[in-house]
Amino acid sequence: MKRNKVAKLMVVAALVGAIGIGGSLALLTARSEAVTNTFTVGKGLHDTDITLDEAQVNENGEEIDGAERVQKNIYQNLEQGDGLDKDPTVTIKDTAADCYVFVLVDGLKKNTSIYDVDIKKSWMKVEGIPKEIQDQVPDTADLYVYKAEQSTPTVVRGGLTAEKRNCF
Repeated sequence: MKRNKVAKLMVVAALVGAIGIGGSLALLTARSEAVTNTFTVGKGLHDTDITLDEAQVNENGEEIDGAERVQKNIYQNLEQGDGLDKDPTVTIKDTAADCYVFVLVDGLKKNTSIYDVDIKKSWMKVEGIPKEIQDQVPDTADLYVYKAEQSTPTVVRGGLTAEKRNCF
């Protein structure tokens, strides 16, 4: 009787071992179809959803109170030390998708000794511009990303007004 129990126990142990080894081999040699990751960039954003404008200035470079915002100002007859009012502002429509906001600031690298630019703490300079866009960024430009009060870029929700998102 003891031999019979031992024999049954050996058969059960062999079956369990065979199932365990067979299952492991099946798992390790299994193949699946190719998986393709699809990323959609810019979905939900249109050219008119994000605008960049600034306050209108007079011939002395001073902001005109109550004037409509403009796409650009032209400064003439400037001398070293002249102060200029500049407030480029990014506005995102409330119907726009949530997004990261980047701004390209060109021209400040040329004569850094004569410019005194105060970039708000809510913007962070992008170090190491990705290879995919390097040919679109002039050597004289810097790229900034909005980060709010955080240490990393922040997703901006649609519907922010110009007053809430000043660039500089």
